[in-house]
Amino acid sequence: MPGKTRIKLIRSLKDKKNRNRHGLFIVEGDKTVKELLLSDWKVHSLYATEEWLKENPVKGDFDVFPVNESTLRRISLLKTPNHVLALSHLKEADPGKISCHGNLTLVLDNVQDPGNLGTLVRVCDWFGIRYIICSENCADIYNPKVVQSAMGSIFRVKVGYTCLKRFFSSPQNKKIPVYGAFLDEESIYSHTLGKSGFILLGNESRGISPAISGMVDFRITIPSAAYSGDSSESLNVAVAGGIIISEFRRKHFFGQDDG
Repeated sequence: MPGKTRIKLIRSLKDKKNRNRHGLFIVEGDKTVKELLLSDWKVHSLYATEEWLKENPVKGDFDVFPVNESTLRRISLLKTPNHVLALSHLKEADPGKISCHGNLTLVLDNVQDPGNLGTLVRVCDWFGIRYIICSENCADIYNPKVVQSAMGSIFRVKVGYTCLKRFFSSPQNKKIPVYGAFLDEESIYSHTLGKSGFILLGNESRGISPAISGMVDFRITIPSAAYSGDSSESLNVAVAGGIIISEFRRKHFFGQDDG
């Protein structure tokens, strides 16, 4: 059983400053922990019920602690704890070392909601996008809510944080087209979409920041098909990202280019 000091450590990882201090983050739930164990990420420790450990014998260079339901409730950050929880070492991508030529890369400008970020990671995993570049003020990829909503995709999609203005201006990136999502611009369905480039999404309420919008090459939008003018003003950023990425893939990856 984990001692008081270890339990205190686990509970402290709900805060970003402590995650950075210890270089660790929490992974909860059967599916997500199994994804971690199958990945090349370094596991720090694992905490599971006896029943889970019997059904899922684990091997690795990390500590394994059998725990009861009461202890799981103490260390879990979920309202309804699962049967297993693990700690993993942080593993951020370095945007300066990412090669984006010939690929689609998602770029996020000040996306704040952890659920949105986690969903976008999962969308990128589904559509084969390997990298997400985040502005420095985006939600933390290791926030427990991000990890939960990503459902294991966090271990396959590399996420890095940087100054977007500097990133777009760098010699290796400045010739790559930037497609920015805005309201009331050219429809994504009529626009000629490239096979590769940056897909830029902005903040949930304010959109793409003025400092970055001037670096966008192509301004695109998802037109509403509502029968009346009473539809919502905009789409959730994760939903919009899924639609835009899907349209890029439809026109190129699946060989259904309309143009």
